[in-house]
Amino acid sequence: MKNKAFTLIEVLIVVLIIGILAAIAVPQYQKAVVKSRAAHLQSVLSNLVKASNEYYLQTGQYPTSFEQLDIDFNLPTGKEICAGDWIPKAIKKGDGFEITLNTGGVAKRYRIGVFFTEGRYKCTGFAHVLKDNPTTPSKYDGKTFCVESFYRRSCGTDCDNGDFCKKVMGMEDLAGYASTVYFYE
Repeated sequence: MKNKAFTLIEVLIVVLIIGILAAIAVPQYQKAVVKSRAAHLQSVLSNLVKASNEYYLQTGQYPTSFEQLDIDFNLPTGKEICAGDWIPKAIKKGDGFEITLNTGGVAKRYRIGVFFTEGRYKCTGFAHVLKDNPTTPSKYDGKTFCVESFYRRSCGTDCDNGDFCKKVMGMEDLAGYASTVYFYE
């Protein structure tokens, strides 16, 4: 009677094929997870922009706190991790992200940001510029951007610019930069 068994070569080939498939699938899975989390950040930002614009229409001023807005994130306040020189007036902490109202300050700029606060894409996310300059119109006014801070990322200052905005979100156009942040459209 003849034994039916796998040879060592056959087992090695199967392991090799599984390894190749895993090498292809795992990065795609990780990218899908990041895109899903980014979609959540975009949704939060969109709701915050709408509430801020409503507040502006009612009062003629941009909000300086979350309490002024007709929106409840049910998140604790906290110390900023990523906003940096944007001088946030109000910060809410989520699970792995922060929401910032960067309103006023020395430069009188009005920006809203949502940023990842951990992982490879720490300090990347999205920002909406309500008003960039108090005296003159700016090309940034009223626009939402994918943003990357190039000083505070988990991968350090030697990261490739566009790691998040270009490679994950597919935004190729560099709209400009402000101090330590690149804006992508």
